[in-house]
Amino acid sequence: MADALKAEGNKLFAAKDFNGAVEKFTQAIEQDPTNHVLYSNRSGAYASLKQYEKAAEDGTKCTELKPDWSKGWGRKGTALHGTGDLVGATDAFEEAVKLDPANASAKSGLEAVKRAVEAEARADGLDDPSGGLGSMFNDPKMMEKLANNPKTSAFLGDSAFMAKLNGLKTNPNAMGEAMGDPRFLQVMSVLLGIDMSFGNPGDMGAEGGAATKNGARVEEEDEEMPDLQPASKAAPAQPKKAPEPEPEPEPVDEEALAAKKAKEEADTEKAAGTAAYKKRSFDEAIAHYTKAWDLHKDITYLTNRSAANFEKGDYDACKAD
Repeated sequence: MADALKAEGNKLFAAKDFNGAVEKFTQAIEQDPTNHVLYSNRSGAYASLKQYEKAAEDGTKCTELKPDWSKGWGRKGTALHGTGDLVGATDAFEEAVKLDPANASAKSGLEAVKRAVEAEARADGLDDPSGGLGSMFNDPKMMEKLANNPKTSAFLGDSAFMAKLNGLKTNPNAMGEAMGDPRFLQVMSVLLGIDMSFGNPGDMGAEGGAATKNGARVEEEDEEMPDLQPASKAAPAQPKKAPEPEPEPEPVDEEALAAKKAKEEADTEKAAGTAAYKKRSFDEAIAHYTKAWDLHKDITYLTNRSAANFEKGDYDACKAD
């Protein structure tokens, strides 16, 4: 019964009747709730409808039922990419490729996510995947800025601290470990143009701390439903032994517009957080920066929130950010 329903769902999917396909796969799942292929197929149908949250739930369920199946991880990666969770999508696609290095769809999806990450970095004016921290610590005037600020000038006499600081020039990804020392927050405040002194909070840039002035089933049964890569062009479909008409990938413009809208809304929250910071309303600023981060994963929002937590005196939260 479940196999017959699945076959009907595959036909509807091929005909681009994705709602009908979801219905058939759902009925099949009711008959055989441990069949991982059914969740994979329904995930593909949901992704085609751009219902990425539901697609991600089915993709996750598929990997739970059969964690060693590359196709399921690919489904999950596609869905998470659609939700904007680029980190989760990267992890899922990497697992898919690890399980099956010949999985062309997963490799294509992984490359698409990497391009999306790079595009976000370029849009934010960053040149490195660490969120621009590498450029910050390579500022030729860094030592001069630290020496001229009374809160950081004394640090220059600590050779061990300076060695760690200079190490960040070539390895900015070590910042997470460095954040265990509150002095690095003060260094960042100077380099980012944020004056954390209680007497002059207004020096915070208009863009916030981030800117200064300047069951055994043959896998072939699921092969008939190609992954649709959101926000990128998928690699050409591999020839099938018994091909059915395959759905064309959905236009990517809607995904790009959605991502742009999320970024704009996040920047609006960041601006509101900066305004609250200047008024020394740190709880309000933290709330705005948190919402900005929820809307769009940009490290500058965490940097700003870290600064607000520092001013508030919540050093544990500051280190966590």
